[in-house]
Amino acid sequence: MTATRPGGPPAYVAAHRIAVVDGRLPFEQAYCLTKLVFDHAGGPVVPERRGQMSLKLCKALAVENLVMLTGEMSETMPAIVRLTVTASFLEELGYLPEQIVVVESRNSGGHKNVNWFVEVTQEGLDLVASAIASG
Repeated sequence: MTATRPGGPPAYVAAHRIAVVDGRLPFEQAYCLTKLVFDHAGGPVVPERRGQMSLKLCKALAVENLVMLTGEMSETMPAIVRLTVTASFLEELGYLPEQIVVVESRNSGGHKNVNWFVEVTQEGLDLVASAIASG
């Protein structure tokens, strides 16, 4: 079996190295990661609905800790905050310990819109850099 040497854009070559030669990721995920690095300088970028940089691929990369995926609600959502101590105790304390606060969100029905952002982590950058260096 002969080794393949891809040509083309740097993102494609690096993705080929990560997916085919190293076997670290499926090609679609590797290409998404390398496009984020080469075409968008690591982000933050709004992922596409479909295509080479889809939200589905970005979620798979987030599981591998290669990208950081964050969401921002585009609508306000009511929330209920329960305190297990009195407000006067908190005033005396001077700060708010995490253990005494419970926040519950109340979904008012319909689907809430989320604006997603993806950014490459240091581990993702290192993976792409190692693919470039070894190629």
